[in-house]
Amino acid sequence: MMIKNKMKYPRYIKFGCGTLIVSSIGWMVCQIRSTKDILSNAIDLSVLKLWETRMENPLKLPAENTKPEYIILNDLKTDNLSRIWDSLKFTVAEKLIGLCHNENDFVRIKALVSLGKIRNLDHGHFSVLSNMIDKDIAVRLARLRDVDLRLLKEPPLKYLKYDHSMIVNEMKDLLLDLSEMSNHSCLEYFVSNAFFNAEDSNRFVDNDTTLVEIAKIGQNGQDILPVCLESLLHHASIEVFAEDIVKMNAFSLLSEIHSRFIEDINVNVTLCRIISYLSLHKEVLEELHTTGWIRILAEWMKHDDVRISIPATRALANLEEKEESYKGYIYLLHPNYINKREPKVDVVFVHGLLGGVFFTWRQRTKNDSTIGLLESVSQTIFMPGNRKKKQKNIQSSEPHTMQYIRDFEEDDLNEVKDYEVVLEDIPTNGSCTASCGYSFEGDKLASVEDNDYFTYCWPRDWLAEDCSDLRIIGANYDTTLSKWYSFCPHISGKTNIEEQSLKLLNNLLQAGIGKRPVVWVTHSMGGLLVKNILCEAFHSSDSRLHELVENTKGIVFYSTPHLGSNLATFNPASQLVLRLSIEVQDLREGSPFLLELHDKFLKILESVPIKVITFVETKKTVFTALKFNFQLVTPESGNTGSGEYYEIPLDHLSICKPVSRYSFLYRKVLTLIRDIVKTPQ
Repeated sequence: MMIKNKMKYPRYIKFGCGTLIVSSIGWMVCQIRSTKDILSNAIDLSVLKLWETRMENPLKLPAENTKPEYIILNDLKTDNLSRIWDSLKFTVAEKLIGLCHNENDFVRIKALVSLGKIRNLDHGHFSVLSNMIDKDIAVRLARLRDVDLRLLKEPPLKYLKYDHSMIVNEMKDLLLDLSEMSNHSCLEYFVSNAFFNAEDSNRFVDNDTTLVEIAKIGQNGQDILPVCLESLLHHASIEVFAEDIVKMNAFSLLSEIHSRFIEDINVNVTLCRIISYLSLHKEVLEELHTTGWIRILAEWMKHDDVRISIPATRALANLEEKEESYKGYIYLLHPNYINKREPKVDVVFVHGLLGGVFFTWRQRTKNDSTIGLLESVSQTIFMPGNRKKKQKNIQSSEPHTMQYIRDFEEDDLNEVKDYEVVLEDIPTNGSCTASCGYSFEGDKLASVEDNDYFTYCWPRDWLAEDCSDLRIIGANYDTTLSKWYSFCPHISGKTNIEEQSLKLLNNLLQAGIGKRPVVWVTHSMGGLLVKNILCEAFHSSDSRLHELVENTKGIVFYSTPHLGSNLATFNPASQLVLRLSIEVQDLREGSPFLLELHDKFLKILESVPIKVITFVETKKTVFTALKFNFQLVTPESGNTGSGEYYEIPLDHLSICKPVSRYSFLYRKVLTLIRDIVKTPQ
């Protein structure tokens, strides 16, 4: 028995091994077939077979005149649910367009905001919607912060087949037509001399060097089109002639120039200023809408260069159906977009001699060299355009690293909270003690938002964020010599303070200044203009002007020469500088006009409770080209004798340019405005 059992085991072992081998082979075959199926589904092997067939039998190309047997269409969506969803969103957008004309303000604004948030439609749907949206809705949509620009009409392709020389000829014809329509001698003079021959150069007299240089541009092969735009800008800046440009329907040509010079910042600045001037005429809205300019303006509102974004904001604000308009050199700095809340306070910034909205109110860097007075005439030197980015926050894709960075920043901030932070640009002398705000506690440092960019307009970028419920206005006026001054009879080269202030007053009234509390922030001669405005309004019988004085709650003076400046009588060299600007005979020291104006202003302060803050320079201003420097405004002349008074160790041009949000020059203004906003009116 033992022998028989031993004989069975080898048979069982052989049977088991055979079964295992057969099973393994079967499993491997199954896996190979499965892998083959997967690869076959992943890669279409028929493509390889097709390629082999094409290599063996190449396709014969059809003859040139033979029509193709088929055309390729774009891929269409086959998913029914997706098509239904897109159709539903399009239908909702159509309904919202209708509700945007509702008589109820709440419904109209709600529909407008909802329409602006429409996303994820295809290009065809957006194209249809842009043609359904009329001019009024388009302007309001353009003033929404996050609107999809595809809802606004694109510029037409009217001049698509035109080459550059043809565009130049179109511009030349436009200028010729405008010169025939208007009695604008300098425009005629420009057109007749812009393309003159070399032998005709003896026609120009000594003071015609500007046009000689313009003509040389064409001779040297340079592009004369930007210079033509400058002449058109000059024509548009004169209100009586701006209507002629509207009648000529030049907007298609201008939009084509924009598309061809889209990377040229100077051309875009000129175009934006032209459209901004023309926006005062409401009848131009339809043409701007059909030629795609509403869309371009909406893009420009987000531009980094304030010379483009600020005029674009003014243009869209003027095109909206409102009583208020921003004429001449009045610019809306804030709010840029439609705001549901009405402003509580108007803040008006008025620059000084040789200044401007796009230059005076920029941020000062800590390593700034002294700003020369003559260099300030050319704002492009200090106004390159783009906001300069500062160092960005450290980022990491590693969660543990980011947590470490956050912990480090929090610990660093906790250490700062234990200290008292001293402000920058603190005064060396003043009428207040340290309790007036020369420093603040470290725990408030975290609440002061310091964005990562250099600002060229701190009223718009800082003040609008740090204090809500404001409308911020920037007032411009001519203080530099226009290149057209020598031969344009429509521009007065000599205007005194009274004429400038009355012109500024009329423009401010049209912007609605005086209907709510007002704070004036002025630099240099701008303070004299505001003082004269208030004196004229105080003694006027016009109820609107009286309301303006009564609603004036605060004035900030940055180095205003209340009793005059020795610049006007310093020496012949300084008078040469002033010939580049407006007539400043009234600015001389001891001027009877300034003394009388200051006495009137002090009497107004006795009758009307107006908070006054005065900053005066203590450093001399450099005249780099003339190789000398001196102090434009002395403490004796800059002191109003009322309110708070501070002497700041800066020169005349730097005193209105805070180095940061932690500057004493900025924090005092911010505190004043916040107090006025909080005060019940």
